Amino acid sequence: MPVWTIHETDLFHPHQDPDDHWDLACQFSLAKMGCISLKGVMIDWPELGFGDPAVDAVAQMNWITGLTVPVGIGNRRNDQAPDETRGSVGMLLRTLEEAPEPVVIHIVGSCREISAAAKAHPELFREKVKAVYLNAGSA
Repeated sequence: MPVWTIHETDLFHPHQDPDDHWDLACQFSLAKMGCISLKGVMIDWPELGFGDPAVDAVAQMNWITGLTVPVGIGNRRNDQAPDETRGSVGMLLRTLEEAPEPVVIHIVGSCREISAAAKAHPELFREKVKAVYLNAGSA
């Protein structure tokens, strides 16, 4: 059975980092080949007002691959606690609750939404997160 996977990214339009779209395409390719079961894409809200969350890019990959991967958008304001029922945090928590086995989380954007969910539900993360792969930051 393919490992359930969540992909977290700072995928924006206009493009901020060309690698974000490449990373997204790689996740969808792995899912299409049956190597992973991509359960969601979490997109950060642009902190510096740079563009918009690129939900169209996820929709395009769904259309190209024939998959139906949901997308969640991060909290718009950094000074508010993330809503645990909506957006990317809600999608992540629902995915973890429904997962038959621990989930892998790939992070190529901010860690804010994932850390907020982990802080709010540490027992769920201990039980349902297999690994967190972090490839994020700037020089």
